[in-house]
Amino acid sequence: MALYAFVVALDESGQTVRDRVVSLVVHSVAVLVFGLLVLVVGFPLWGGFKSLVHANFYTQDLRQAGPLAPITIGGLQHAVIGTLEQITITLAILVIAFIKIRYVILDFMEIRRAPLPMRIAAEIWVVAVCTATVLLYTA
Repeated sequence: MALYAFVVALDESGQTVRDRVVSLVVHSVAVLVFGLLVLVVGFPLWGGFKSLVHANFYTQDLRQAGPLAPITIGGLQHAVIGTLEQITITLAILVIAFIKIRYVILDFMEIRRAPLPMRIAAEIWVVAVCTATVLLYTA
């Protein structure tokens, strides 16, 4: 980096040298972060790829599997069921929260007695935010 700064300083002003060095640092950090992301995502995929070709991976749970069990024993059925349970609980909590938000807007902000266009706008806003939150969560 110091060599790059020296070479740039031969032809450019101090401000340009600082700009180029900062640009080099930012781009280096971006490449490092992207490389780490590829490593973090790629390592489990690479290690788990051999499991994807076995049918038991999709049809069995982990009742008979242990830490030293072969790859032909066990599957992801527990994980799928647990994930669906957690998503259902979260969505139920979100719906309850948005119903409460609607009542707060209608009663405490006194939109219930406001002109019809304002009430319609408030209702549309609540529905839009609720829908967007649920869609972003489940995507």
